[in-house]
Amino acid sequence: MNSRISKRHWVLLPLALAPLFFFPNGSVAHEMSHQLVYRQLTCHKYAAGDPAIPKDVREARNRPGASEAEGPGGVRWKASPQGLTEALPSGKTKIWTPKDGLPILPVTSLAVGPEGWVWMGTPDGAICFRPEAREGERWFYFWGRRYLADNAILNVVAEPHQAWIETRAGTSLIDFKKYTLEEKSALFIKGLQRCNDRYGLVAESNLLRPGDLSSCKPVSNDNDGLWTSMYIASECFRYAVTQSPEALRNAQNSLKGLLRLVWITGIPGFPARSYVHRGQGVGTGKDWHWAPDNTWKWEGDTSSDELVGHFFVYGVAYDLLPPQDELDREAIRSAAVNIANNLREHGWNLAGYNGRITRWGKFSPAYFKTPEGQDQAPLNSLELLAYLRVAYHVSGNRSFLEDYHRLINQDGYLRHVMEGFSHLPPLTHFNFSDEQLAYLCFYPLLKYEHDPGLRAQYQAAMSELWHHDEAEHNPLWDYIYEVGAGANNYDAQGALNTLERIQLEMIHWTVHNSQRLDLPLTRLPNEDGHRQSLKAIPPDERCTSKWNGNPFSLDCDDGGNGVDDGTLFLLPYWLGRYDKLLQP
Repeated sequence: MNSRISKRHWVLLPLALAPLFFFPNGSVAHEMSHQLVYRQLTCHKYAAGDPAIPKDVREARNRPGASEAEGPGGVRWKASPQGLTEALPSGKTKIWTPKDGLPILPVTSLAVGPEGWVWMGTPDGAICFRPEAREGERWFYFWGRRYLADNAILNVVAEPHQAWIETRAGTSLIDFKKYTLEEKSALFIKGLQRCNDRYGLVAESNLLRPGDLSSCKPVSNDNDGLWTSMYIASECFRYAVTQSPEALRNAQNSLKGLLRLVWITGIPGFPARSYVHRGQGVGTGKDWHWAPDNTWKWEGDTSSDELVGHFFVYGVAYDLLPPQDELDREAIRSAAVNIANNLREHGWNLAGYNGRITRWGKFSPAYFKTPEGQDQAPLNSLELLAYLRVAYHVSGNRSFLEDYHRLINQDGYLRHVMEGFSHLPPLTHFNFSDEQLAYLCFYPLLKYEHDPGLRAQYQAAMSELWHHDEAEHNPLWDYIYEVGAGANNYDAQGALNTLERIQLEMIHWTVHNSQRLDLPLTRLPNEDGHRQSLKAIPPDERCTSKWNGNPFSLDCDDGGNGVDDGTLFLLPYWLGRYDKLLQP
């Protein structure tokens, strides 16, 4: 760690604290409050010798780490080559090994806090073990600059709900603080507004100095439309739940940025991927054009990812923003109608600059007869049906509803969906981006479709998808599945655990998990040529990514050069609040 930096803050890793109560519909509530109170880990990093480090902690650097310690109730803990030995006063012993969740061996130092948590140092990271917790919530692994100045741990000093982790390069204070999920949401929104807002568009931001949030610079992204849409939806849900003026203001500001993508191209019904002001960098894309005013540049070759985001949020915003504000509703209506007309006028394909059909904007029956189109047919059919159902909902134009039924009844679009979602590939060869697009289409389709027969088929297809990816413990998928399918068996606890363990700091740090001993791995490599975990790695221990990332992936070398926007927490949390899955 750079010794010139005296202190830096990380706010990470939540931990369930309050008792949970489950209602018949699967919703979760706290006994006394609408909000769960839990412990969110905060991490502070200090340079070696910083006077803020207590004297006894500084002295621990110069003495060997203890190999055994006594905890509450006379329980003795001892590090051994095989694992962590727990010896009860009764004489009964247990050795906790990687099969039980211990991530790394050997343990070279340990300390026990007054609440009974065991903190351990290893040659490759630090560990916290909570023996009283449920399986799956006992072990926490800290590796890399997300948490540590150095991975070789010299010593640990345990205090109530926190520990000092000593390394030669510096000291980390890992501290679990009480939070509610709504307080966590407020911190995400504050960070997003500081680092990720660009003309109302929301996406990733570069860090000019790796790991330093004060150096963030928002940049153009190929999927500005999709990421911005997901953020707007989260603020619409928050506004509907809380009537917060801030939520309304944020939603309307980013909605203006999103709708500008549609009209800035000057092509009816063709939204840009992104736009930048004259003199700004244009990113890695090659299909850039001047807007008619010659002041802005916009990126073309728009994909289905963008359209999914637009139509997802068009429905949400149309329904939840104040009905008296007809300007927003009319702008949404106009955009949805124009895009739907662009698709219809070009044989269910998206036409952009010079009338060219975009690379990933093909939804036509003719395309589905090609080898590539056959592979794309299930998802692209689902997407087009969602576009038309939303366009009809916001406009009342029955021609869109007639086209929707024609595609289902005459062109087999729903058949494509049912067949495709019943034959999903294994998670080693699964497209997690397509998974995200599918759920964002299922949400409006099941919200606006009232025909029992069609609803049953959509629900069956979504159920196939959810059972396929249930092991992800993804709160957005879980909540959309429960809302759309009325599925009381959805993974309420897994969704809640994931929301709690999403780290507040969204920096893209380098993360390595391939050295761990506790993760069962696939026998064969994935499409990237690497083996991956058979169980989802907790969010605070895996690479920072959006919900289109692979939660089973082990390693990434991102270097702290960017910061994400936090919508991966905001959207499922506020959708869950709106649909009463996270409140009494």
